[in-house]
Amino acid sequence: MTMSIARLTWFYAKRLVRSPFVWLAVAGIILLQGLPSGRGDTGQLQAWGALAREAIQISEMAAAAMFLAGLFPAVRDARYGGAVTAPLGPVQRSIALLAAVTLCGAALGALPWATVPLFVNPAEVAGTLTPAELATPPLIAAAGGVAGVLIGTWTRSLLPALVPVLVIPSYLFLAEFMNVGSTLVDAPAAGAAAAYTAADALLRPQADGYSSLWGIPAVHVVQLLCLIAAGYAAAVLRSLPGLRRRATAAGLTVLLLAGVAAAYTDQRSQGDLWSGEGPDIPSWVAVPERVCEDHDGVTYCGYAGYERWIPYWRRAVEPVVAALPPTQRADLPEVALQSFESPQATVLDGVAVPVEIWDTDPLWSEQDLATQFVQLTLGLPERWHYGECTLRGQARLPLYFWLATRPAPDEADQGMWTVWGEDATGARTEDIATALALAEAPEDRIVRGLDRHWERLTSPDATSADAARLLGVDVTDAHRARAEEELDRIYVADHTSEFTLLDEENAADENADPDLPPCR
Repeated sequence: MTMSIARLTWFYAKRLVRSPFVWLAVAGIILLQGLPSGRGDTGQLQAWGALAREAIQISEMAAAAMFLAGLFPAVRDARYGGAVTAPLGPVQRSIALLAAVTLCGAALGALPWATVPLFVNPAEVAGTLTPAELATPPLIAAAGGVAGVLIGTWTRSLLPALVPVLVIPSYLFLAEFMNVGSTLVDAPAAGAAAAYTAADALLRPQADGYSSLWGIPAVHVVQLLCLIAAGYAAAVLRSLPGLRRRATAAGLTVLLLAGVAAAYTDQRSQGDLWSGEGPDIPSWVAVPERVCEDHDGVTYCGYAGYERWIPYWRRAVEPVVAALPPTQRADLPEVALQSFESPQATVLDGVAVPVEIWDTDPLWSEQDLATQFVQLTLGLPERWHYGECTLRGQARLPLYFWLATRPAPDEADQGMWTVWGEDATGARTEDIATALALAEAPEDRIVRGLDRHWERLTSPDATSADAARLLGVDVTDAHRARAEEELDRIYVADHTSEFTLLDEENAADENADPDLPPCR
């Protein structure tokens, strides 16, 4: 009997491998893995935790494909299996089909991991890959196949295939992405949204609110295994003869679903504990050893396995340090990743914190770290961070802009645009014009001027005009005209989705409050 089930499983598996749904999923997985969403053109530094999240998202497509691939043979067997003369009964055929979709689903779900070396050098990926992260995508795809067999066995209908084939794409692409509103789209949208949300909640780990570097809780693997086993029991229940056997299968299904509910609840409670300001990192997180390096007076702290990120942080910070007077390099701020710290330090604690998702090509990540470092170096007050005072008119504002663009001085215009962001409309034209004049001046001249007049320039009483005079730059009408253009450009971009790194000054300028006090 066991040999017959194994042979039938192999037969089903060969047919599943030829399924067009499976091959469409294979093409989609390779396409999505090759897109520059987290690699390639965007140049993001990679960590295994971030790659795991991408693999999990992609594996949901594999689950949908396996749902369809398992639904059709299950419906066919449920409708016509009784008329087939075969050495195996309906229970054994269900077990064989369930085993086949599980194996094929696991193989399809493992494809995102198999294609990683095609697009990313594994030796350059930071962190470690945990067994739970490795197992989750294959189990998600396998669960989709088991769900297809289960629904096909019980409904004996191909109508459930319309959910992944028509309803969910129409909801996601027409109603959600393209903003197309109509009775045709809206009618199935509510049901599609509910089905999609329920499946997503059961299949994906409750990762919202915690770092991608933390990995995946092992309890989610238990949840997926219980879900697959419950699908087995419920599918077999449909074909079992005898009340006692059916009662046993039903009881086992309920027990396994209780395990799913317990695992799901445990994940939700862990997320709720820490998604706000939870006091502790969840117990399932393996905290790596803290690793620190000292370079040119700055301490850079990361974690074991993430040391390769430190050179990128140095690239953002060292040009700022080089532009500081020698007298100001004795007590420089610390640069420290905070992903595994509890509580996590911020710039208000005197620590410049690099972002976890670091873009090596655009200026965003370097500017973010550089602006934090400059804020600490200039000793800008906490009230400025919260938008309770303004630097408008002070020498510290153009000086802040100039220092923050040191990592990419040849792209100062783009750098300043990133720094002063989308809503610096409250800044004075003279402030921006002075910053533009500083950007055009030789850097060594500005550094010499800072060395001679640091205390004066960082005083809240010094003005933008003082900065231009003490640093030996001429602010011309051309600079003022360009400053006006910048302010107009920023004003037009107001309320767009562009991220601003000058949140502190933007918060102060948001309502253009003329009574906002100057920062002291």
